[in-house]
Amino acid sequence: SSDRFLIIGGKNANQNELLFKKHLEADDIAFHADIPGAPLTIIKSEGKKISKQAIKEAGTIAASYSSAWKRGVGSIDVYWINSDQISKTPPSGSFLPKGSFMIRGKKNFLKKVELKIFIGIDVENHRPIMGTEDSIKNAKYYVALKPGHLEKKELASEIQKKFLENCRKEHLSLIKSINID
Repeated sequence: SSDRFLIIGGKNANQNELLFKKHLEADDIAFHADIPGAPLTIIKSEGKKISKQAIKEAGTIAASYSSAWKRGVGSIDVYWINSDQISKTPPSGSFLPKGSFMIRGKKNFLKKVELKIFIGIDVENHRPIMGTEDSIKNAKYYVALKPGHLEKKELASEIQKKFLENCRKEHLSLIKSINID
């Protein structure tokens, strides 16, 4: 996040399971977009009180990496819960499929979270970065992405082209060297 909290999210059911089992700890906060096919997204507290800004940014990440993106939705509700409200224990006689969790207690909703992520170039560390606008505003070059109809490879090529058109001469080779895959 822009205020230095680590936000992590799964890409599929296996990664959601791994995040839950190995990375969700007391005082962390878990997020889920209010739609099937959304990643488990976690803010790691690391013993600190999690800020409202980090919650807002994690909500945007949870929304943007959900199935709502592929559906072309502009915004979606996201909820967050404390780590002690999520478990793999279903009600008696029920079954939870892989990547699914049982939520108990009150959900805290973030309403109409805009699906929008930013991709940029961290020239100091020679790597692409992604996040919310606030979390990557120090990137030398960045673009905003919203749901659309371009294929991933075509979009990645367009982003690289945009960076090359607008970069300083000393950054040309760095941007050219980034694998668009």
